[in-house]
Amino acid sequence: MEANIEVVTNDKEGRHLVAIEEFEQGQCLWSEKPILCGPRYSTYPVCLGCYEPVDGTVLCPKCGWPMCSEDCPFLENHTPECKVFQRKNVKVDTSTFKYQEVEPMYDIILPLRVLVLKAQDPTLAKQFFHLESHVTKWKQTKSWNGSHAKIWNYLKDTLSMETSQEEISNIFGILYTNDFLVDTVSGTSNVVAVYRDVSMCSHSCVPNAFKTFGSIQDGFSITLRAKQTIKKAENITISYVETFLPSAIRQEKMEYGKHFTCMCPRCSDPTDLGTFGNSLLCGSNCGGTVSKSKDKNDYKCEKCGRGMTKEIVQKIFNKAFKETEALLKSNSSTVVDLCEMFLSRYKTLLHPNNLLMLKVKYGLITMIGRIPGYQMNCLTLDQIIRKRRLCEDILRVLDVIDPGISSRRGVVLYELHMAQIMAAQLQYANDEIDILSAKEEFEESLRSLQQSIEMLQFEKPESFEGIIYQGAKPTLAPLRQHIQNEFGDL
Repeated sequence: MEANIEVVTNDKEGRHLVAIEEFEQGQCLWSEKPILCGPRYSTYPVCLGCYEPVDGTVLCPKCGWPMCSEDCPFLENHTPECKVFQRKNVKVDTSTFKYQEVEPMYDIILPLRVLVLKAQDPTLAKQFFHLESHVTKWKQTKSWNGSHAKIWNYLKDTLSMETSQEEISNIFGILYTNDFLVDTVSGTSNVVAVYRDVSMCSHSCVPNAFKTFGSIQDGFSITLRAKQTIKKAENITISYVETFLPSAIRQEKMEYGKHFTCMCPRCSDPTDLGTFGNSLLCGSNCGGTVSKSKDKNDYKCEKCGRGMTKEIVQKIFNKAFKETEALLKSNSSTVVDLCEMFLSRYKTLLHPNNLLMLKVKYGLITMIGRIPGYQMNCLTLDQIIRKRRLCEDILRVLDVIDPGISSRRGVVLYELHMAQIMAAQLQYANDEIDILSAKEEFEESLRSLQQSIEMLQFEKPESFEGIIYQGAKPTLAPLRQHIQNEFGDL
């Protein structure tokens, strides 16, 4: 651990990281390589060399696992399991693999790699087993013992690995509690990695630090940076969950996946810091907002007092959440219309700032201007203005709940700058705004672009956000010059 960060232990938070000097926004706090990495639990078939999707046409000649190219069987990532299978003269039977569905065989890979690590590098393995497992709590989960017993039996009986069911259970507890999801080159989240020190970061839904990941060539290193100024003696916090989730869903995910109840400023405030990201609209036509009661678990309208139980609200949120997940993964040619239909259907039930509404709005702004039929040069003025208003809706909330350096804000600011330019050009050409208003719009667009570049400068180049940054940075100076040429000193 760096000299300017220390590990502190107490009864309330367990082991966590504390700054022992002040960090400026964007400053690197810590960087490290993972103890180990591998395919995520319950994954569809992926290459064990580079973690990209596979179709079964290429197999490792030594162990039979599917690969994405002839080169991948020889990559270092694949070495642990390949050697184990070779030693026992076992080849994977891929005849039953369905390449677009979850394949249970992949669940043996990470515990197998841990056991190999234990045998080959006891010092590094000790760092892994020193991490919190919460295994006692995990064992209370339905089907925990049954699902992991199958993995233990395969490792023990088929591969003759020396281990116990208790050890396999402990390994999975450590993995579930501490792993980080990492994107591959293609943008698919097929990899999880475990890190010695960053795993000890505390959680906050308004974190003061953010993480970025290196490429597979860099060994999936993780870098921690200050999201905003971090003061001396302040806990270093990251977010374990997605930004665009109401607190009811965030809490459910953390209680199940991390075994704790978050009491951060957002989760402690029924109004989500005044943004109403967790709120609904009252069904009694009073125009009121329904938010969680401060002293109870139910929800109540701030105008008429009409109540809703926690269970009903959870059911509404879970249903809407599942719809958003399906929508934003859709490859349908009508996905923009489907997203607009979702917003229309829920506009009388969910507050316009509800984070599930914003999740869909965020998806929309990245589609409008990009996907076939909605490229920027195909959009009408009304569609461009719609995109701009969606961006403004999202930013009003993100500026409060996601302050400092934020990749999401960076994306929204970039999309906003595009809409601002296009709208100003069309409105000025149609004599809908005068030259001074047009200049103001262009200058506002320039400010949005500058802020976007600041937000996205640390993103991985091949990521969606990194690609936006790579495209945005070279356009800054030309846009500034265009404004000067077009409007001068007006």
